[in-house]
Amino acid sequence: MRDKRVAILESRLGTQMVELVAKHGGLPLHAPALAEVPDVDPAYVERLVHDAQTRPAKVAIFQTGVGTRALFATTDALGLTQSLLDLLGRRPSRSEAPNRRRRFGHARYAST
Repeated sequence: MRDKRVAILESRLGTQMVELVAKHGGLPLHAPALAEVPDVDPAYVERLVHDAQTRPAKVAIFQTGVGTRALFATTDALGLTQSLLDLLGRRPSRSEAPNRRRRFGHARYAST
């Protein structure tokens, strides 16, 4: 994580997550979410998918079902879900909830 900026949205365990990221050399940015209510900017999601095609992330972590469902609902509306799945299929992906496959509605993403 050397000098990588990591956004921590976790409210309940945010302090511990910040400490963990810092311990491993990351630069934590703690911005706890008050509620899991998606506020999705389709233009941002579109840029995110297109940018990931030219500069892909090394790993993807899906922490909340709410956020993941919002992401996939937005890519569905934009016609980019298959592109996102193709990109994620080339990267290690991790979900933190035990029922992720059913929650996502995308069978390729089961808990690991």
